[in-house]
Formats: sequence, structure tokens, C-alpha cells
Amino acid sequence: MSWTIQTMPVPAGAPGGELDSVSCASPASCTAVGWYVPTAGGENLPLAEHWDGTSWAVQAAVAPAGGGELLGVSCPTALDCIAVGESSGPTGVLAERWNGTRWAVQAMPRPAGTNMTLAGMSCKAPERCIAVGSETTSAGGGTTTTGAVVERSNGPTWTLQADAAPSGTSLAGVSCPSSRSCTAVGVNVPAGAPPVPTTAVAEHWDGTNWALQTVPEPSGTFGAELSGVWCLATLNCTAVGDYGTGSPRAIPLADHYR
Repeated sequence: MSWTIQTMPVPAGAPGGELDSVSCASPASCTAVGWYVPTAGGENLPLAEHWDGTSWAVQAAVAPAGGGELLGVSCPTALDCIAVGESSGPTGVLAERWNGTRWAVQAMPRPAGTNMTLAGMSCKAPERCIAVGSETTSAGGGTTTTGAVVERSNGPTWTLQADAAPSGTSLAGVSCPSSRSCTAVGVNVPAGAPPVPTTAVAEHWDGTNWALQTVPEPSGTFGAELSGVWCLATLNCTAVGDYGTGSPRAIPLADHYR
């Protein structure tokens, strides 16, 4: 077994783009999402592509006014995908759902007076999903505060959930091996004048509440974060990210929960 390069198309006329997340409902149905630049110097626009077992094809994702990017996707079936990200609109958040025929924008609640970005998505079944990300609130004097955001769908409606992450946390990835077990990961940036060491964050949903988990970091770490997670079962998760030791170079980081 080995890795091979696959040809990925881009929309006509686009000088470039990027794919940030992928989800496969079966070996013959995968969806990848990200963004592309329609013209040199233009705003980034959402990009979605589908693998049919033979080749990749661009899908027509909805482009919000001012542009946007898709950062996470989950497809519980070949005919049901939800992708999330950020837009340049007044809320900052972007969410779209694929129904087997087309992508359509979904309404996502957000904390009042904030901009919100969703970066991770995991669906155990259609309309049984968890989305994670971050919110930012600007105050006087240019002060900006950041907090984690968790949204849950239990049917066609999304609701905000209270989570356990401390202030200053941004969540980047989530994995739900069952409808009553989800693990979310990200980074916490403590308040203070830079440089301040970031810390990796992980929290678990047991079907009722979120609880923080202890994340080990290598000795001598100065700043760490987790950007993705995959859970085979409630007590079997692997999370990946990076850490630093005070030098400009980031070092790969992997943590296993078992």
C-alpha cells in the first residue's frame, strides 16, 4: 500500500486555492472543502469538491457576499454533508449543507455581539452533528477577547452549547464516535503581553456535559496547540497539532487518549 497523488480540479479561471478538510461516506464518495481565488487579487471563495471513486469534480458551493472559506466538513452519508467555516459578512460564520443535489446556506446561532468562525464538524448521523470554533468580541481600546464555540444539531435546528474551555480558547477540531461521545481540541491563548505560551486544549462531551481533559506536552514546551482529532471510540482518540520550544520552528505534536 502507498500514497498516490490525485488530480484536483479548480473552478475555471481560478489561479489557485486550498483544501482544508475531507470526509468520506464510502470509498466512492468523499467531499473535500476549502477555498479558491476566482481572480488574481480577488476575495477567497468557498470551494467544495466530490470524489466519486474515480475522479474529483468541483461542486457549486454558495459564495457569501465579500467572500468566505470552508474549514471543516462531515458527511454521514453520500447524500448529506455539512461544511463550516468563515465569511467576510457581518457574523463571520459560514455553514452550508449538501443534500445530494446542491449546497445551501444554513443558519447558525451565535453569541450576541460577536463574530464567529466554525472550524471543525463531526456528524454521527444526519442532523446529529457537533460544530466547533471560536468567537471574538471587540471592546474599547482595541481589546479583543476570544472564546470557544460549540454548536449541536439534534434535528434541523442548531443550538449553542455551554462548554468547559477557559476564556481565550479557540477550538479547531472535533470527532464524535457516537451520539453521546464527542472530543473537541484546540488552543488556549492566555491574557497578557506577548509572547505568551499557548496551551493545547481537549474537552469531552458525554451526552450531557462538556469536561476538560488533561493534555500532556513535551518537556521544555513553550506554546502548543491541537488542530485535529479522530476518535475510533469513546476511550480511543488521537489528536495532532504542534508545539514550540522558544525557537521560531514548530514541531509536530500527537497525543493519544486511551
